[in-house]
Amino acid sequence: MKARKRIAVLVAGESAETWRAEFASEFDVALVTDDPAQLRSAVARSEVGASAVAPGMDAVALCNPLAGLGAQLELAEEFLRCGTDVLLLRPDMPHGIEGLGLVVRRIGGQLLLSLPARRISASVPAMKRLLDLLVSAAVLLAGAPLWLLIATAVKIQDRGPVFFAQDRVGPGGRAFRFLKFRTMWPDADRHRAWYQARHGEPGRLFKLSQDPRRTPVGRVLRRFSLDEVPQLLHVLSGRMALVGPRPPLPAEIERYRPWQRLRLRGWFGLTGLWQVCGRSEVRDLDDVVLLDTLYLQNASLALDLRILLRTAHVVLSGRGAC
Repeated sequence: MKARKRIAVLVAGESAETWRAEFASEFDVALVTDDPAQLRSAVARSEVGASAVAPGMDAVALCNPLAGLGAQLELAEEFLRCGTDVLLLRPDMPHGIEGLGLVVRRIGGQLLLSLPARRISASVPAMKRLLDLLVSAAVLLAGAPLWLLIATAVKIQDRGPVFFAQDRVGPGGRAFRFLKFRTMWPDADRHRAWYQARHGEPGRLFKLSQDPRRTPVGRVLRRFSLDEVPQLLHVLSGRMALVGPRPPLPAEIERYRPWQRLRLRGWFGLTGLWQVCGRSEVRDLDDVVLLDTLYLQNASLALDLRILLRTAHVVLSGRGAC
């Protein structure tokens, strides 16, 4: 008979027996505590070496959402690095997270999320890479007349460049030139610091819901995410995948806290959980990190297909466009 996994549960003030019963059907509940230090100690003992007398800890459940998402992610990053599965209880999540195989169950109206410990590589798995090549090539070829029309419209409106190019961080920390159809003034990037200083917020991604730098053609392209189409060339070249965390700006990474680097461990993509579960409505960086980490820890071909189908729906509806 297969031995059940051992779990340690971090809670805040509630009855230990209540939480022990909550997990007892699936796990051998070895510890219920409200002390993060005690939880760390239990996992550290498991790392040193398990025995028949004192078997190791297979998973931890972080069931103290009152601690704040940043504090939860900081703990999660520690335990995932140790090879320990993490279950994370959250009082709220962006719309659409359920139905993707990422939610274990609801507990008292809150979602218990699954973050299985797994080795994550910056290299895209072979079957995922094949899907990326087939889909990106098909979209580029089938939509060629529309892409040409868009390029012509962008050029005619103000005689500026067709593409907006920007340095982004790619796999392994290597920078590459990231392309979009241009949706703003030709010199819009030079004004970014001015707008960010006046409208940006610490710990939140910088996006203006009604950015005055946008052109008339750009507003239409942004609404339906058509400005992102040139990135399919990055997918073909292997710099990006269809699904994964968005490649960040080098300056953004400099401000990341240790747990926020969870989203940098794998490949980068054109769409992902952030886009289909919130798009520009999700601005807090920790929320983005949680969504990207959920994807990377649970990545599979089936999950990619679900996200791609939802991406098509989100793009056609224009929901959350910015």
